[in-house]
Formats: sequence, C-alpha cells, structure tokens
Amino acid sequence: MLLNQIIKYFACLTDLFNVFRTATNKRFGPYVVNTRNVRVHFSEYVMQMNPDYWPEPKKFNPERWQPGFNPEAFSYMPFFVGSRGCLGKHMAMMMMKLTLSVLAKNFELQQSFNKKEPPTINQNMAVMRIINKVDCLITPLAVS
Repeated sequence: MLLNQIIKYFACLTDLFNVFRTATNKRFGPYVVNTRNVRVHFSEYVMQMNPDYWPEPKKFNPERWQPGFNPEAFSYMPFFVGSRGCLGKHMAMMMMKLTLSVLAKNFELQQSFNKKEPPTINQNMAVMRIINKVDCLITPLAVS
C-alpha cells in the first residue's frame, strides 16, 4: 500500500510521449486528430492527480490501496503498460519492498525540513525534482 502511494505521489517520470502511425484518425475525448506521425504528449503525474479518478488526489493516503482497490484503467501507470511497459517493474517493486523492510527493521528514520519553506516538487521537467532541503536522520536501532 505504502509503495503504491509513494509511486503515485512522487512519479519518477512525469511526462511520456507516444507516436501514432496509423492510417486512420484517433479520437481523444471530443477531439479527432489526424495521427500520421503525430507525437502525443501526456503527463502521468497529471493523470495520477486528477480528482475525477482519485478522491483527494494530493493527500498522501496509503490506505486508499486496501486489498480489492483497483484504480481506473490508465489513471495509474507508474511503470507504463502494454508492450512498452517497464520490463523490470516486478524487480523494482521487490527491491523497494526489500530495502524498506531492511531499513524499518534496523533503523529509526526521522525527517525534518524547514516548515517556513516546505519541500515542493518541480513538475516542469520530465524527471521531477524536489525543491528545498529535506533532511533524514537515520539512527541504528539497538541490537538485542
């Protein structure tokens, strides 16, 4: 649940491109587009923060990922989907779970940041960047 929410909230890739090469036109909502070698740009971050699909989309809420929850098709694509999807998505999820479990088992984690200038996300790039400093204090737990 936590990893899905982290990936939704802090998408690694915020902008994706697709090139259509078809002989027919494509419909995008109310628009019909001649798609001969047209580059279509969409933002995964914008889709994942759309209130039409996600109640309170900007709220960090891992509980939304309870068993049985299935997001609307194509509203959540952290590793993209279909034939162009990430080949390593299962390995990436396993590595994140393993890393988090080792950290949680062996360390106490505390974050701190300047509350007058909280961290924000620069979404103007293909890869998101955090603006303003976020410190994390990592303290080893006592070995018993």
